[in-house]
Amino acid sequence: MKRFVVLPLFLALLMLSACTPATLETVSATKTFEGEVCEMAAGRVKSGESIGVVAFYDGTSGDYTALGDQWRGRVTGIMAENGFTVKAVRDMELIIDVMERADRDFSESDFWRKSGSNYLIAGNYYLTRGKGTGAVDYIELNLKLLRVKDQQVVGACQWRTRLQPGWQAKSATIRGNKYQKAIEVIGPGVNRTPGPPLTAVLDRKNPCYPAGSEVTMKIKSAVGVYLYILNVAADNSVTINYPNAYLTGKPLVSGEFIFPPPELPNLSLELYPLPDENPSREAFKIIASFQPLDFSFLKVSDGQIYAGVKAVELKKVLAILQKASGWSEVTLPYLVGRGCK
Repeated sequence: MKRFVVLPLFLALLMLSACTPATLETVSATKTFEGEVCEMAAGRVKSGESIGVVAFYDGTSGDYTALGDQWRGRVTGIMAENGFTVKAVRDMELIIDVMERADRDFSESDFWRKSGSNYLIAGNYYLTRGKGTGAVDYIELNLKLLRVKDQQVVGACQWRTRLQPGWQAKSATIRGNKYQKAIEVIGPGVNRTPGPPLTAVLDRKNPCYPAGSEVTMKIKSAVGVYLYILNVAADNSVTINYPNAYLTGKPLVSGEFIFPPPELPNLSLELYPLPDENPSREAFKIIASFQPLDFSFLKVSDGQIYAGVKAVELKKVLAILQKASGWSEVTLPYLVGRGCK
C-alpha cells in the first residue's frame, strides 16, 4: 500500500538545499547561501576526504577582519552540518615562523600543503555602500575550492547579500593583512637568477627589546649590491628603514654594512610595541639585489611610530618582489615590549 505524505513548504525547501559529499543532485529553485556553498563542494570532495576553510580577507585592502571571520565561521558550519569532514587549518599568518626558518623559497603552494586537508575553501569579500536615505549596504563573497595536491581551483561560488547591523565594527576589527604577511615570508624563487650572498644578524641573540630600545644589525653581502631594509610592523604596515633621507641607496662599497652606521651617531633605530599589544611581534626583511628595486613609494619612519603603508601599497611591494630576479633575502623576527629586558 502506498502512502503519500505532504511536507510543509519550508521543510521541503530545507531538504532540497541540504547536501552531502558527492551526492548533491538537486538544489532548491530558491537559492540559498548554504545551497551555493554545498554545490561548490559536492561531487568533487569524495567520502573520506577533508576540507579546510582558510581566513577570508577584504579584497580591497587585503585585511583579515572580524567580518571575514564571521563568514568563514558560517561556511565552516555549513560544511560540517552537511556531512563533510572539516579539518581545522592554520592561517597563513600563523605558519610564518615555520616558513621563515625553512631553507627554501616560500610560495602559496607550500601553505596549501601544510594545511593538512585535501581541499581548501578560500575567499575574499567586497563591500558596497549604499547612498542616500534608506540605502542598503551589501557584501559580495567570492569563494573558491582548491584541490591541495595540485593547487587547482575545482569549484567556485559568489554570493551577494545585505549587510547586517553592526558590520562596520566587525569590518574595522583587523587582525592581519594578506599582503603584509606574504611580504615577510616571500623568497626570490628557485627558478630565477640566484641573488648575491647575504647574511644578517641583530645585536641580540634572543631578539626581545624593551619599548624604546635602539637596535642595530650587521649585514654581510657582496660589493656592488643594493641593500634594502624593510620593517614589517605589528600594525599590519611596512616601512623602509634603508635607504632613507640620510643614507641614499648606493651600491655597497664593502662586503659588510652596519645599520645604523656607527659613523652617524645621531641616527638611531628605535623599537616600540603597539599600545594595546605587549609584546608585539615584528620583523626586519633584508633584501640584497644585483639591480636596484623601486621602493620609493614606501614611507621612511623618520621620527614617527607606525607610519608605514598599508593595503594597496603592500600589494605593490609584493608585486615588485615577485617580478624581480637576482635578489636574496633574510628575515629577522623580533619581539618588542613588556617582558623584554
